[in-house]
Amino acid sequence: MSSTPSTTVPPVSLDESLGAFFIGAMIGLVLYGMSLQQTIQYFRLYPNDRRLFKAWVVAIAILETLHSICSVHPMYYYLIKNYDNPAGLVKNIWSLNIISPLQTGAMILSQSFYARRIFMLNRKYGLMVLITTSALMAAELAFSLTAAIKPFQDTYTFNFYKYAWAITGLNACAIPVDMILTGTLIFILLRNRTGFERTDSVIATIVLYVINTGLLTGLVTITTLVLSRVFPTRYYEVGMTIAATKVYSNTFLAMLNSRQFISNRLLVDEFDGVSGDLRSLSFAKRSMGGVATLMFPETSVSTVHIFFLGFDLLMESRMVRLLPQALAIPGLLYEDFRSRLRMALLLPPLLQGRENKAGKIAYRQPAMFTEVYVSFD
Repeated sequence: MSSTPSTTVPPVSLDESLGAFFIGAMIGLVLYGMSLQQTIQYFRLYPNDRRLFKAWVVAIAILETLHSICSVHPMYYYLIKNYDNPAGLVKNIWSLNIISPLQTGAMILSQSFYARRIFMLNRKYGLMVLITTSALMAAELAFSLTAAIKPFQDTYTFNFYKYAWAITGLNACAIPVDMILTGTLIFILLRNRTGFERTDSVIATIVLYVINTGLLTGLVTITTLVLSRVFPTRYYEVGMTIAATKVYSNTFLAMLNSRQFISNRLLVDEFDGVSGDLRSLSFAKRSMGGVATLMFPETSVSTVHIFFLGFDLLMESRMVRLLPQALAIPGLLYEDFRSRLRMALLLPPLLQGRENKAGKIAYRQPAMFTEVYVSFD
């Protein structure tokens, strides 16, 4: 007499598998809400930002949305749809498998942004950093694709530990990328200290930004790596990975949105020894578009000192436009002003001056820090 074979469900601990995944998904959703808020804030603060930056933010938002969907779907499938159906827990599903590539995509977008900024700020060190980090990011992508493809070939959910080595390799590549980018940015910033108290104070603030973001992403990545090695048969590292992805996106968006705050600190005007009515001397700035306009009246002045700081680590460029009224001040010649401005720049070769159709003299300065002292005698 034959008997009907029964489905055998191997004993698994839901607390150490789906429980860990559930906690990571919930934390990830909270961080996803924060990233959405920062995305909306970005488009409100910088409606005229470069298309490249906008595309970067949109790509991050799309990946984060897909990543959040894929982290919630397994919870619905295993805990709701297959409630009281132990046999349903062993079935592997697509959303669980593609989390890794989505995570890596968000990580690489964040890391490549900083790698690009380093390359633009310092070609000498930037080229080495770009080559090294690009190779490591390519390895990250390879490991993440492996972690996605292999589970599709295995129908049993809890065989994920067989491919934990791919997650380990992914995090092992991400850690040195974060360290290289953070260390290089700090090195470049500290090398550009000028000895001026205000300038060095701003540099210290930016260094603190870089250290905090670098330490945060590095900490979550190292934690994920440790969990994948210490608990290879459990889902602890998967839950941590979900949260880690959101940390990368949030730090990227936070750094991008901090440009206006930093701009407000960097735009400082100082006027010494001015004769006449000081109220007629105006200083206007428009931080949204990264444009600062200095306006001076046609009046008798003895000396005017303008202290301007331009920061291009987080901003693509800054324009300083001097209206024709500034050129009408007695004793000021265009060539004299141009030469003084060139001498005041930390990176003189990067200065480009031109006269636009409106007759305004525009100076584009793709330098990291610029200190301009202009005297009108």
